[in-house]
Amino acid sequence: MIIYIVLGLGIFLMGFATGRRMGIKQGYRDFEREYPLTVKMQAYEDGKCPICNGKCHITNAFE
Repeated sequence: MIIYIVLGLGIFLMGFATGRRMGIKQGYRDFEREYPLTVKMQAYEDGKCPICNGKCHITNAFE
């Protein structure tokens, strides 16, 4: 009986660890894909260059 409990717990923990690693990788890929767009949108909205923090002369492409 104890062997079944230990085996079940082991399988659960292996699944949990695998799912966690996959979730971290997916989150990192999502961040890499979304971050450049977020920076560009913020630059358009603020009118500031994200590199030098100077004023940008960008026309708003979203209007």
